Amino acid sequence: MINTPRTLCAIFLAASLPLAAKQPNFVVVLGEGHGWSSTSVPMDDAVPGSKSDVVRTPNLEKLAVAGMRFANFYAPSPRCTPSRAALLTGCYPDRVGVPGVIREETPSDSWGYLTARATLLPQLLRPAGYHSAIIGTWHEASTRNSHL
Repeated sequence: MINTPRTLCAIFLAASLPLAAKQPNFVVVLGEGHGWSSTSVPMDDAVPGSKSDVVRTPNLEKLAVAGMRFANFYAPSPRCTPSRAALLTGCYPDRVGVPGVIREETPSDSWGYLTARATLLPQLLRPAGYHSAIIGTWHEASTRNSHL
């Protein structure tokens, strides 16, 4: 069985080793509700319509030019919370206890919260000397209840 979080770590690190003598930094941006042309960064340089002509995102443009950009992928869910769970764990959302959005109506139920056995990408990066931060929200209901 492939350990997806460790595999992802290895890919990120190995891909950037020839480019830098020190440990590379990496930033993952997960934008909710963003489409193919929601930013001024082209998703495909060969397709002119793959960026917005109206929305300007100069800081994302700087990140894209200075680093590596991965534009071909699929979100594991059309919902925010399970997609974030998959990004943080490298597992399918159902496998780590987040098959859908968190439901405040059932606070005693553990459905919608990461399982205790889930290994998070920052936990794998810490021994390599990385510091991690999550900026934004996990989900409105989870800001009061989640153990993240």
